[in-house]
Amino acid sequence: MTWFIKNCIEMQSVRQQYERFPYPPINALALPRRDQGKALQYERAVELARDKHLPKILPDNHLGIRILVAGCGTLEALVVAQMHPRAKEIVALDLSHRSITRLQRRIHWARSRDMLSLARLRGYRLPAVTTIEADVCEWQDSDGFDYILANNMLHHTEQPAVTLQHLVGMLKPDGVMRIVTYPAMSRFWLRQTSAWLRWHGLNADTPALKKRAVEVIEELPQPHPILSCFEAHSETANTAGLVDAFFHACEKPLSPLLWQQATEAAGLEWLGETQSQYSRAEFLPELMPVTSALPAWQQLQVLDDVLELTSNPVWWFCKRGDVKQVATNNKTIQSEEASAPDSSEFISEITSQQHKEWFLPSEVYWQLGQSLRQADCLLQQVSCCVEDLIETLRHEVGPRVARGGWELLGLTMGEYPTTELLQTQQPILKKSWQQLQAKLGESARIQYQQQSVPGNNLAQQIEWLQLYHGPLDCQIGPLVISK
Repeated sequence: MTWFIKNCIEMQSVRQQYERFPYPPINALALPRRDQGKALQYERAVELARDKHLPKILPDNHLGIRILVAGCGTLEALVVAQMHPRAKEIVALDLSHRSITRLQRRIHWARSRDMLSLARLRGYRLPAVTTIEADVCEWQDSDGFDYILANNMLHHTEQPAVTLQHLVGMLKPDGVMRIVTYPAMSRFWLRQTSAWLRWHGLNADTPALKKRAVEVIEELPQPHPILSCFEAHSETANTAGLVDAFFHACEKPLSPLLWQQATEAAGLEWLGETQSQYSRAEFLPELMPVTSALPAWQQLQVLDDVLELTSNPVWWFCKRGDVKQVATNNKTIQSEEASAPDSSEFISEITSQQHKEWFLPSEVYWQLGQSLRQADCLLQQVSCCVEDLIETLRHEVGPRVARGGWELLGLTMGEYPTTELLQTQQPILKKSWQQLQAKLGESARIQYQQQSVPGNNLAQQIEWLQLYHGPLDCQIGPLVISK
């Protein structure tokens, strides 16, 4: 299957999702506050360019500029329009007809509100807003844009780096781009939470999804990181949020180092980052001054590898170079298939001695250990090690804290034994359990503590064990396979 065909399938699934669950899922009558979009202002990029002491490459303000809001959803383009009253045009692009319709209605109400309140007399006005229903990967504009916002949408395309290049192709020379994206590794527990919900058969079509999700989460013991993750996430307040966070049709985040490759290949020059100070590159040198010698992208990579990019990165760029060919690989860590252990000996032992007790290496521990090893490779460049960083995080940062003030246990690297994370071996893959099932017969099942493990087959039982017990210990067991 070619990339183009796969992308079309993915985008059709994304379109269907947002047709059912327009995003953000706010009241259809709600209008943004006047000052709601300060963080989106073009003038913020001007400030960042000045902070970098770049030659004057940007206008002092947004007068007369064209702005593209890619993946605009139901609200963002209106927020951008309110903060750029002197712009020539705001183009709002989204692939969902329902989202675009809601946005159009909201813009109409905003203009009516402004007319009734005599907003123009007080200096308020909305510039021209053009709404377009189209796939961002296929749509073209010949006039070019001075400012493009790609907020929380690139990671919802099949190839984020390719989508980025397509957008940059519509950016004028010295144009500005604002990207907000998911961190790749720091969303680890959201993926685990999604896997737990999906294991129980939940999906976007599940009736009473919010109620069912809560019931499934409450099956976990306290404290459990999946439970902590679910309770901490604001998207659990409604069904559309649940779908967006845990059941999205396409989620392909890139690591910071892959974003460096993609942005440089697209001819973008880094201006700065404006997310939470604890998720910025400079936070790493604040923890460990020796890491100030690492480039910003590597600092971000280390923070992501140790799960400390706790808010979505917000990056600003200026188009300063030519577009180059970009690799389309989404991964930084060696694939599981390539590094998987040989399971033939294990299968032979189990089939010959079906009641022998054995222990299962934790998938969670192995994946976290892989990520730590990647961080360690970068830290060794400055004569530092990941063990020192994790110890610093334990003492200086500690566990996550919910808005209500209670600790969200299990979500940070520092809460796990670093040595065991680094030493845990990779478990055998799902296909090996399927092979074992074929050898032992359909009735073969796993028992733990003399009780049957949930699941209709060995592969499902192993997945349940990894999700339920995997975060709690580096070895799961003893286990027994019986007929």
